[in-house]
Amino acid sequence: MTDVDDYLCKEGHLCGEGLSIAAPKGLTNGDVCTKGKYCPGALIHEMPCPDGFYSNVAGLAICTTCPVGSYCDASVQIEPIKCITNSTCDLGEKRQPI
Repeated sequence: MTDVDDYLCKEGHLCGEGLSIAAPKGLTNGDVCTKGKYCPGALIHEMPCPDGFYSNVAGLAICTTCPVGSYCDASVQIEPIKCITNSTCDLGEKRQPI
C-alpha cells in the first residue's frame, strides 16, 4: 500500500479497526457486505437499503433500484415484491400502490 486511499475500506466491504488491507474477506474484523445491505466504502458498518431499493447479492456498494412491476419496502430488502394483480408499480416504487 503506497497511498492513503489504499488504507480506506473499499466499496462493498466492511473494515473493522486494525485491518491492514482495504478489501478484507473472511477476516474476523472485516468481510464482504451482506445481502439486503450496502457498503459505500470507508465505513465500518453496513447500511440497510432504503425504500425503493434492494440488495440481493453480497458486496454491493449501492443498492439496486426496484424494478418496474415490483415494489421494495425497506423492511424486505433482499428481493423486490411483485405488485398485486391489476396494479402497477413504477421504477423505484417504495410501497404497494393502493
